[in-house]
Amino acid sequence: MSSKIKFVAFEAIKAVRNVRVESLLDIPSLMESIKDIGLETRLVVHELPDGINEVLRGHRRLRAIGMLKDTYPERFNELFAKGVECEVYKGLTLEEVAMMKIDHGNIKQLRNRMEVYNCIEMLFDAGLKERAVVVKVQPLLDSVFPVPAARLREIEALPEDSRAQELVKLRHGVMQGLGNIYKAPYIVKAAYALQETGEKPEGFEGDFLPKLTTGNITKLKQASDKDFEHRDKAGHKVYDQKNTGPEFKAAWKAICDKQQEAAAEPTAPRPKAMSAKGMLEEEKNWLSFGFVALTKHHGGDADITGTVLGICDEMLFLAELVAEGDKALWDKVISKAAEIKKAAVAS
Repeated sequence: MSSKIKFVAFEAIKAVRNVRVESLLDIPSLMESIKDIGLETRLVVHELPDGINEVLRGHRRLRAIGMLKDTYPERFNELFAKGVECEVYKGLTLEEVAMMKIDHGNIKQLRNRMEVYNCIEMLFDAGLKERAVVVKVQPLLDSVFPVPAARLREIEALPEDSRAQELVKLRHGVMQGLGNIYKAPYIVKAAYALQETGEKPEGFEGDFLPKLTTGNITKLKQASDKDFEHRDKAGHKVYDQKNTGPEFKAAWKAICDKQQEAAAEPTAPRPKAMSAKGMLEEEKNWLSFGFVALTKHHGGDADITGTVLGICDEMLFLAELVAEGDKALWDKVISKAAEIKKAAVAS
């Protein structure tokens, strides 16, 4: 990828998508710095065919320059009479654009789960699959969803192909949870953004957005999948991520109603936590034990790798890969499984 250093008119520079959470950016202090000493680091932009320059690196700097223009117009004119100094690229692919926005050379400084989601969303939009996404954002996942350092050292010591495979398995739970948000209706992402940033995204200001657990997100995604199966007479989808269907609306309403009712009730004394011994005694009646463990694992709050439940979860992951990537092979697997089951029953 080659680039040129140019001065670009401020009005011709646009911030299209930024992986950083706006509420975490300190724009005023940067604006004051630019006012006093000028722009120390040039912007990196992608020149589009219509002449607009999309910011790849420097969203915060662009915001600060805009604030300077509004607050101190004379100083703005002094500093940017020739335009804003930029490193300009042309003809980048969607993947190249996404990676330049994600990797500012400071990827480990990103600490917010919403920023992780924004990164993987951009890569999914560029057409990358889960394996490639995990490898590309590994440092970010390590910083926001930490795992034991010893486990990471074991993986780093493996050959490149094996390392990538182990990273995908290690991060499957987190990626599955974030992937469900990506595939679910947009209001699910809005609720996730609110609980991670404290701010409602534009367009959802009037909505009640509940706090969503990983289990909630899974149920909502499954409900929307059922809605997406509906087709009109021409074969087009009846519902999509903006126009939600009855299955999703019912599941969403149930979650919202439950949380609104709980908020309206007087706070009850918190029951005493069950001891580990008591929990084991009650396990036979705790029908959701496995589901809870999987939910915590997929949300990054627990690690069931190596347990019977974890092995079953990994087998399910591999089955999903086969079913999606090779239908003919999947049909053979199902057929063979049916033969083995029939023989087992007969014996």
